[in-house]
Amino acid sequence: MDLSQVLLRERYVAGKLRDGREYPAVDELKPLSLLNASIPTLFQYTGKDELIPPPERSRPRKEIQAATLLRVIQSKGYWEEEWIGFWRDHFSVYGYDQNVGAFLPHWENQVIRKFAFGNFRQFLEVTSTHPCMLYYLNNKSSRLT
Repeated sequence: MDLSQVLLRERYVAGKLRDGREYPAVDELKPLSLLNASIPTLFQYTGKDELIPPPERSRPRKEIQAATLLRVIQSKGYWEEEWIGFWRDHFSVYGYDQNVGAFLPHWENQVIRKFAFGNFRQFLEVTSTHPCMLYYLNNKSSRLT
């Protein structure tokens, strides 16, 4: 299944960014374009530089949710999707947190899917150093005492 051909509706009203700039209302179908995005591309969805309107910052999480559902429905290897789901739940992060949610596509593809059937030690190392987990565990401000 080619997920890049799937369209997801993006709809929100016009509004203003914190600095007063306005963004237009949107009601359109957009392809799942963030599923293979790099960390620098996804970083803008954290909202740090306000490059993307606030309503659209949840797009990485929405794309992963849609892709996960479609993969489960369309999969010929049901047990493989179950196994990936097991690891996704085991190493769970809270995707509704904007900073965590921004990196979910990279987390899903470069951590969960890539290491779910491989070496657990490598899986654990990649998991613990990924931006999703670092933001989720708030390692930005954690200190050793």
